[in-house]
Amino acid sequence: MSNTGVYTRKKYELTPEVVEELKKLLEANSLEPKIYKFVNDGDTIVFRPLMFFDYTDIQAFIKSNGENVTQDDIDRKICEKAVVWPGEMVNPMFWEVQRAGLQSTLAKQILARSAFIVEGIDQSGYMSVESLVTVPMGIKPDEATIAELKSKYNWSLYSVQCDNEWFVVRPISRAEWRSLTTTEAADLDLMIAERITVWSKEYPNPCNFSVRAAGVAGTISEISTGYSGFNKRSTVEEL
Repeated sequence: MSNTGVYTRKKYELTPEVVEELKKLLEANSLEPKIYKFVNDGDTIVFRPLMFFDYTDIQAFIKSNGENVTQDDIDRKICEKAVVWPGEMVNPMFWEVQRAGLQSTLAKQILARSAFIVEGIDQSGYMSVESLVTVPMGIKPDEATIAELKSKYNWSLYSVQCDNEWFVVRPISRAEWRSLTTTEAADLDLMIAERITVWSKEYPNPCNFSVRAAGVAGTISEISTGYSGFNKRSTVEEL
């Protein structure tokens, strides 16, 4: 603290010796010696990835503080867990004199290097998913089935591709929406998906979402509500 009452940040030099010392410190604490350098307008910060026990602590912090927790609180907690250098970073006073966005930006970088998918950050250089098995694309409804569905449902129908399968969905009515959202449903997305999926490979039997990947019902639900006047964030093909 200076004589004027303003907190003064020191300038630290990140040398190869400091890097080696940090790696040894992590190993001494049974952590993998994997660290990253973050540079922002001349300031250098070193952090490690969040481990599962770190994330558990952060979730416990969020749960214990309930509605009082802000995103700023969470970002600070992430930084406090992951930053390993310089030491003054863990001082709460440090954040009060930084550029307003530093904490948020750093927290996103930490999450990105902790195997989380972070919107707005290109993670292609160190995160990828490759299919090890080629799954053939599922069947689509034939013209006769499409005509049958159109005569049965007084709605615009949409053909949706999801997880190598095709589904035909319709919008959801206001009455249906109110009925579903006023119930204490354990899985609202599933209930919506079951209601608005008018064709799948099981047709004429109902679509069985329990045998599909966990996110399929949620994706189908989002697409349908998007075409029910809520929003339009997905590209689909009208039949």
